[in-house]
Amino acid sequence: MVDWPTTLWETAALVADYGLPALLWLFLYLLAFERREFAERLGFGRLSFWLIGLGAVLATVALLPLAPIGPDILAVSLGGGIFPLAVGAVALGRTFARGRRDLGLYLGLLTLVGAVLLATVLIVPVGTTQTLAVLAVSLAAGGAAAGFVGAGPDRALRAPIAGALILTLAVAVATFAASTPTAGSGISELFPIYLLPPLGAGVAAVLAWDGVHPGPTGGALALAYAATGFGVLLGADVLREPPLYQSGYAGVYAIGGAGVFDLLYLSPLVALAVAYLVHRLLGRGVRPEDGGAPLPTPPGRPSALLQSAGRARADGDPRRSIAAALQGAREAEAQARRLSGAGPPDPARPWGGLAVPPWVAADAANLDALARAPELGPRDVDRALIAAAGQVYVGSAVARERFASVGARLAAFLLDLAILTVPAALVWGYLALSTPGSLVALFDAPAFLAATYGYVALAFLYFGLTSYWGGRTVGKRALHLIVTSRSLGRPGLLASFVRESTKLVVLSLLGIGAALSVSLLLRGGALAGGTTPAGIALPADLAAFLSLAATTAGLVTLIGTVGLLMVAVTDDRQRLGDVLAGTWVIRDRPVPPPPAPATPTAAGPTEPAEPRSAGGGS
Repeated sequence: MVDWPTTLWETAALVADYGLPALLWLFLYLLAFERREFAERLGFGRLSFWLIGLGAVLATVALLPLAPIGPDILAVSLGGGIFPLAVGAVALGRTFARGRRDLGLYLGLLTLVGAVLLATVLIVPVGTTQTLAVLAVSLAAGGAAAGFVGAGPDRALRAPIAGALILTLAVAVATFAASTPTAGSGISELFPIYLLPPLGAGVAAVLAWDGVHPGPTGGALALAYAATGFGVLLGADVLREPPLYQSGYAGVYAIGGAGVFDLLYLSPLVALAVAYLVHRLLGRGVRPEDGGAPLPTPPGRPSALLQSAGRARADGDPRRSIAAALQGAREAEAQARRLSGAGPPDPARPWGGLAVPPWVAADAANLDALARAPELGPRDVDRALIAAAGQVYVGSAVARERFASVGARLAAFLLDLAILTVPAALVWGYLALSTPGSLVALFDAPAFLAATYGYVALAFLYFGLTSYWGGRTVGKRALHLIVTSRSLGRPGLLASFVRESTKLVVLSLLGIGAALSVSLLLRGGALAGGTTPAGIALPADLAAFLSLAATTAGLVTLIGTVGLLMVAVTDDRQRLGDVLAGTWVIRDRPVPPPPAPATPTAAGPTEPAEPRSAGGGS
């Protein structure tokens, strides 16, 4: 007999386990791209989508070792831990009135309370008494946070911090009570119990937000996501892990180790989706002042603006088409000026100070006249598109001189890889020689696993944090290159992580392949031998090493070549990571253009002169 209730229940659990990430990615995509301004203001824009979606999937084997605990090793997953927590911190920082200052205070208080809770679970025996002790400490901390708000002129500033801390502790207690540590496996919760804490946090964040930050706002979404993420981190990964260590099952225990299927990854997204749904059901909007300081508008891509002008032309909207064409042309000039160091634009002298043909300035004046014309026809739109296309082409040609060449970028990347991989190879070699037992025992050893997966995580953080802090890795500094945003500013943390996340494929292949290759070279004597294509017999260890090393090198070269081809063919010399993050890799110093000021040709507003073509003809 089939136990239908049990079968249906298990089927529902499987659907939830594997279908939930896809549904949450769809929700985050719609939020980030359909409600772009609203999402960007709260910290859930396109960068968050790419980092939590694509980046988390690519970071599957990236585990950052934190500390050895007896025979075990504590680590944190990039995709299942660091990425969602980074998004939560950025979102909460944008919601707080004083930004990073208030965020630092919240994280400091949470760390203090977390240390007290960890001491509590280490002292109190496992069971109901321990759960009650965690609840008591959390209630005391929540009461202290409520008292911290108090009265006075700073109450409005302290209330959001206290509210975030209280909600985080509530999620932590609920998660702690519902989760179970299993030696040799990790921490788990049963379906649908694991959905209750984020569901409750999403509803509570919206309903309680008026008491913390009065008025219609979307800040409750950031509160729900961040409080749930840090709450699950505290309640499950911090407080439930001590029983796992030295339990007879030696291994690497990773915070967020299940990646996109981990509670630490999924719970904040569930809370965000619920908060957004409740936010919409209650009819609450968002005011510009509720999202903190106005976010700077990043420069648009001239080619994308030109495409928008073409779509407007096809839709039969000449005014919008010419406006988009004019915006694309002006952005092309502004981009050329930024990259060449020619100074800000002068409306009276378009393209002045740049080494461009005189017809470019004439087309700029004619396009401006077309945009001011009171009546427009299809022929005017076509003339505007031709004029704008010529300026975008010339602007791209001028700006291209500043972008880093393919050869320079490749040389910088290879230098960085050497800096990262040579020390790692020494560690792998030491572990291969010092770990007793067979190759299988070596590959299962926690230290070897931590060194292999840790290489991927450390290499990623090397690239990501150096891009964020100064735009220069050691390799880029040696080749005089720098990573910037499209406005030539320093990339933000999420942009830097998104940019480098596409390197995780190469880093994962290289880390795993190189670690196994070194091990086979030093410990592969028990394997079968091989021969070269010329029929020369090889020792077993050397044959295995050469086969795996050649496969790794071939795959890395193939993927790297695709990236370099994309750099070579794109207008802004961008690889996929640059396109997703909106970044450039440029030469450290601008290439000064020769002085060749162009004189614009005047044109009346009602009778625009014929624009010259991109080739300079009339």
